[in-house]
Amino acid sequence: MAEMTFTDAQKEAMFQMFQNLTVKATGVHSGRRIKSKNGKLGKIRFRKFMADHDISFPKDGLTETVSFGGVEFFNWITDPDYKMNNIANVDELRVCFGVYTNDFLDEEGFEDENIGRLTIFLWPYLDGRPATFVAGGGVREDIPAFNLGGLKP
Repeated sequence: MAEMTFTDAQKEAMFQMFQNLTVKATGVHSGRRIKSKNGKLGKIRFRKFMADHDISFPKDGLTETVSFGGVEFFNWITDPDYKMNNIANVDELRVCFGVYTNDFLDEEGFEDENIGRLTIFLWPYLDGRPATFVAGGGVREDIPAFNLGGLKP
């Protein structure tokens, strides 16, 4: 696997974005690091919970994990048009659950093998609403969510 290299501007933008997210996110539910063993136990309990409810992976459309490529994720986070490194533009990064539909996959030009599968969307927010940016012609548009990662299993 090739090593990822980033410009100083990309590194600074990434640093600023995550630093800014912690400024507004306070309290019990602001997120924090956890011990790896507890994360692993949570994943095991999730599988057991689903099995106890007779739901199987991936037959029932269930997804255990979604993976994203580091370069693609980094390029999205540091895209200069979106200015996600500024607290005035983005103060929260939400992980939103969703299900792939025919229409969604067709519009995004993605394989239909994932129809009905559970996925997550990474979505930048500002003041409790999807964050926006100034697009061409000065029009405000939502910052695109990040999705279409690898579904496991």
